[in-house]
Amino acid sequence: MRSQSSNARLRSRAHRFLNTRAVVATALLLGVAAIPRAALAVDKDVHIVVGIGYSSVLQKDATGKGQGGFGQGELVFKLSSWFTPRAYAGLILTWPDGQSCGADVTTPDAPCDVSSKLGFVGAKARMMAPIPYVAPFIEIGLGGAVGSQSTRNGTAFSKHATGVMFHVPLTLGLALGEAHQYEIALSYLYYPSQKHLDGALGIGIGFPLP
Repeated sequence: MRSQSSNARLRSRAHRFLNTRAVVATALLLGVAAIPRAALAVDKDVHIVVGIGYSSVLQKDATGKGQGGFGQGELVFKLSSWFTPRAYAGLILTWPDGQSCGADVTTPDAPCDVSSKLGFVGAKARMMAPIPYVAPFIEIGLGGAVGSQSTRNGTAFSKHATGVMFHVPLTLGLALGEAHQYEIALSYLYYPSQKHLDGALGIGIGFPLP
């Protein structure tokens, strides 16, 4: 009986893993398909963003956070001055703030661990106000990530994920400079299945490709 129960659990885990991989693969294909074919023939930039990374819980009555670093590279397709599809890849590394869940969430049986160690890729689009020198913008898209992520707040909420998972990126920021080649932005990566939010306060610079 134990062997049958163990085999059933392994089959269930394998099924969930394969389903997750299928969801992420579909998300990435849809994200790439969302970049118009005309974008491949336009001018392109490479954009680099670095900043302070953080992680938090998106679950009612659960707290906790982590802090660390964030880095991202983007390939920008310059369709117009206000609309630019982008392919992106990056890395976020955060470590838990063990005191952020409350004084009663400090034991091994009720850990406070909200953190991420992930590499991520995806596709998104930026919509920017056509304003000289200081232009607000918003970005949204779809992507996947691989690595490990912990969203644990004692007994209030406890979830740990490893492997492949999908996310929704959202960025709010200001593009600066004569050619809007600099930026300061709040970048978010939302993981619905984990009730987890990664993000960064970052600065960026863009370079035109030859």
